[in-house]
Amino acid sequence: MKHLGEDLQKVVQQQSTTQSTQKQERSQNVSEPLSKHKLCSCKTVGRNGIPNPCDQVKYETRLPELKAKLIRDGICSCEGLEYIGFHFPPTHEDFGRVVPCICSGSGDEKNRKDMFVRASNLTNFEEKDFDTYKLSWNKGCKYGYDQSIAWSQGENEQFLTLYGATGVGKTHLALASAWNLLTRNEAVLFYQSSDLIRGLQSGIKTGNLEKLIEQCKGTPNLVIDDLGREYTTDWTTSIFHEIIDHRYRNYQLRTLVTTNHSLEQLNDIVGVPVVSRLTDSAKGNLVIMDGEDVRSRITELKNAK
Repeated sequence: MKHLGEDLQKVVQQQSTTQSTQKQERSQNVSEPLSKHKLCSCKTVGRNGIPNPCDQVKYETRLPELKAKLIRDGICSCEGLEYIGFHFPPTHEDFGRVVPCICSGSGDEKNRKDMFVRASNLTNFEEKDFDTYKLSWNKGCKYGYDQSIAWSQGENEQFLTLYGATGVGKTHLALASAWNLLTRNEAVLFYQSSDLIRGLQSGIKTGNLEKLIEQCKGTPNLVIDDLGREYTTDWTTSIFHEIIDHRYRNYQLRTLVTTNHSLEQLNDIVGVPVVSRLTDSAKGNLVIMDGEDVRSRITELKNAK
């Protein structure tokens, strides 16, 4: 009996020690981030290639903050579910709760469009539409005009590349396509290639490089205007390839590119693999826009008055 009592006492002491250790661990979990620059162990990347939002969530973070961040980032990462859940521990106040993804139809329509506009990079560009495109001046650009409308409505190939001389209206059609997507409550990310390259370069200093790359890889609709305008390096070329190749392999991600460089020139600027993806006839459409410089004609008309 004496030995039995001693054994019971040992068991009680062990249980007490275990409970004390568990309490300390829970206490530490409350005060520390869920992940200190480590990927979540449950699911690091979704089928669309976007890192799970819970990867950078801290314990003290609340759902309204996370929802605001999703809106600012403008990334759909719900994989068609229209809602996003965050992997908080059971002790968190928001455990088990979800927020609407930016692609969902919930919420006020005006606020929804404003949200997409803020996330699109279009706030610094004039709103364009297809009706104001000078098609009568550039009848040789009608096919590009028709294809741009179809692309913005999701009716043609995954990739659309508009190639033509300066002033034929490629940027107008690119902006009109992006704005048309916004009117349809679809997320879009618009970049002039020079701004994108500068953003990638500055991202090294600010620590936002990976975030920008993931945005370009994961946005449902990506528009890159004037590809090849800026001097590129092997580093920027490799990033362009990473972005375009990812989108090429995910058929639901649509991409529109404009350029005034020939395919041979683009091969030297952004690399053969990027050009190959953009011009693959199975997934894309290369449109040659044959017209005159509209901007020069407008200037001539103004001077004639």
